[in-house]
Amino acid sequence: MRDKRCIVHPRDFGQPCSRRPCRYEQGPAAQDAVIQNLEILGKAFNNIPKHYPDVAAMRPELPLTFAYQVRNALAHGYS
Repeated sequence: MRDKRCIVHPRDFGQPCSRRPCRYEQGPAAQDAVIQNLEILGKAFNNIPKHYPDVAAMRPELPLTFAYQVRNALAHGYS
């Protein structure tokens, strides 16, 4: 079963892990899973302004563009 405490909230995207020890530190498989989840979230966050502009306008504090930039950096090596 998935640990619901590990689900990233959009406003917390890019913030340091608050759990110690962080699951990311448990090895390469965990790191790959975290990276893949960040890529998926980044792509999904990029679709919010396109498909739900009213939601994006109501929540300007959400780092939607930053999340997509992180996704691109992880997936393609963009800086």
